[in-house]
Amino acid sequence: MHAVRLEGQGAGLANLIDPMILRVVVRQLYQGIAHHHVVVLIRAHEAGQHHLAGQIARLGREITEFYRNKPLTLVSLMNGALPFAADLMRAIDLPLYVDTVSVSSYHDRKSSGELNFRSSLKLPPEGRHILLADEVLDTGYTLACVAEYFRRRGAASVRTAVMVEKIRPRPDGVAHADWTGVVLPDRYLVGYGLDADELYRNLPCIAALVQEK
Repeated sequence: MHAVRLEGQGAGLANLIDPMILRVVVRQLYQGIAHHHVVVLIRAHEAGQHHLAGQIARLGREITEFYRNKPLTLVSLMNGALPFAADLMRAIDLPLYVDTVSVSSYHDRKSSGELNFRSSLKLPPEGRHILLADEVLDTGYTLACVAEYFRRRGAASVRTAVMVEKIRPRPDGVAHADWTGVVLPDRYLVGYGLDADELYRNLPCIAALVQEK
């Protein structure tokens, strides 16, 4: 289970080492609405292993092989993981159940350390092999709590898949997901399901948010 590591040299995103990464200011869809610069880190649906589509294809192959001959239930964490989960489920070449759960640990763009369940599964978790799909592994607190929640309710197994893992310590959460798409610096990320105050989820890329001065 491997991830593409897109790591900065020094503190700035301008020095990100992969040549496929763009550093441009995007005002797509939000001119006059949001007061941020959006620095594009990685595009979503283009060919090549360093774009999200290539990584999702790889994750789909690995997950398909791992869960072969096991009944799989893919659970998307709402709302951020919706684009990732939708693409991932189509990359998994197996019969599978799909469900969603809504949880949040963020307030004012920071992890609050308190998990709020806003909805639960429609399918009973007992006896299921559950794969939690989340967009980003930040503190790891949310994934740790949700995984434990389903284990206590009798899931046969609980594993995790994330599109992005941030480079940061995670002393109180999941250190690493079972499957990871890309590894990025610890910045506030938007796009491809990720939001800032519920904006930017529909950007066709993962980007870092920079407050305009």
